[in-house]
Amino acid sequence: MDLAKRDIKIENIKKMLANRKQFILNNHNELKKIAGENKLLDEVLEEYKNSYEDACKEKQEQYNALSKLSDYISIIALDKSNEDQLHDLKYDQNNILNEMVRIEREINACTPVKK
Repeated sequence: MDLAKRDIKIENIKKMLANRKQFILNNHNELKKIAGENKLLDEVLEEYKNSYEDACKEKQEQYNALSKLSDYISIIALDKSNEDQLHDLKYDQNNILNEMVRIEREINACTPVKK
């Protein structure tokens, strides 16, 4: 698959994920309205809330793990005298930092869900 097709596929997947997140948020908001009228839906609403909070915690854990990995790469890069290895380490670290920026945006988008 050539790069252009792959990039288009990646963008489509990103759009699908964004649509899914919006769908879940809309369902949560609608459920909050209905739960006020039907107390049986409180449990479903609580599950939505817990699921959302778990996803936000998972993002924070991913960020923390990537941060540790980046720190480790910095430490081992100090010991590398081979330019090719050093270049590879810097490349990998740059990819990790880019992923951290993306995850940080997602973490910042996490807002506390109120029942």
